[in-house]
Amino acid sequence: FSLTGLARWLASQESTSQQLEANNRILLEELEAQEFEIERLFKERELQGSQLDDFVEANIAWKEQCEDLSKQNERLQEMLQESAAWSFEQEARNREREAREGAQGDSEHVRELTLLKDQVLQFERLYREEQALNAKLDNELKLLEVRKLELVEQKNDMQHTFVPILATIEDRLLKLQFEKNKSPVTPGPMPLPITM
Repeated sequence: FSLTGLARWLASQESTSQQLEANNRILLEELEAQEFEIERLFKERELQGSQLDDFVEANIAWKEQCEDLSKQNERLQEMLQESAAWSFEQEARNREREAREGAQGDSEHVRELTLLKDQVLQFERLYREEQALNAKLDNELKLLEVRKLELVEQKNDMQHTFVPILATIEDRLLKLQFEKNKSPVTPGPMPLPITM
């Protein structure tokens, strides 16, 4: 080998070295950027984790409150039904008493009053039954809303479980693709020393 060949080999090695150094700088900058991004994501995750804990606690309190209100609604519904039945029985007893007392008075007038009282009693009973039915339907609706929220919570839990796993798999695939596509720069063979 001549001195010119050695000079060319040294120049190509210096160029390769500079290229490798530039690549190393780029990789270091990218690594630093990734570290900052990871740190930012960890801080964001901690914040979201604490917010999630707050939401979970509020959700548990809300569920307990809904369950208490549901039990109260059920009891009110029972009371409305009992009240409607009790009013009907009470009114029937009053009618019998008035009929006995009215037998001595004007029977047409008594019959008319009895008919009106029966109609009022029937409307009152229907109204109370309707109130009881509305309370029951409201209660069922609230139970369905609670179930819906539970399902949304389960869906969110599944997303929090599987999305990071899928992101990790995707990241690995991208790295494998990148490693497959990159062409490593390897220095050429060193020439034999010149003997004179």
